[in-house]
Amino acid sequence: MVGSGDMNRRATFQRATVTFDSFGGEVETWGTLASVYIHRRDASANENYKAQEVGSSLSMRFRIRYSSLVATLNPRDRVLYNGDVYNITGVRETKRNRWLEVDAVIQPDVQAVAS
Repeated sequence: MVGSGDMNRRATFQRATVTFDSFGGEVETWGTLASVYIHRRDASANENYKAQEVGSSLSMRFRIRYSSLVATLNPRDRVLYNGDVYNITGVRETKRNRWLEVDAVIQPDVQAVAS
């Protein structure tokens, strides 16, 4: 069981927003939804071969305290953790209004940009 003392790392959860450039074109930007303490664990690591190309992925599970800021997290959002960008693949509430578990997979070759 994960307790409050195990929440010893920080991650930033981001949500995409659409803004318009000076020519009226849509530009997707990422804004911070919440920066919170987390408990992290590796969920899985995979390597696959398709059409003579090698791909890999690393899945993580982040446990965070439930709050109104993170209650709306969904797979359209992302996580910045330890300089890497992770796509959210699933969000589960555990112990009603106490914890959220966020499953995410790393995006290879994408560097996190502090905003």
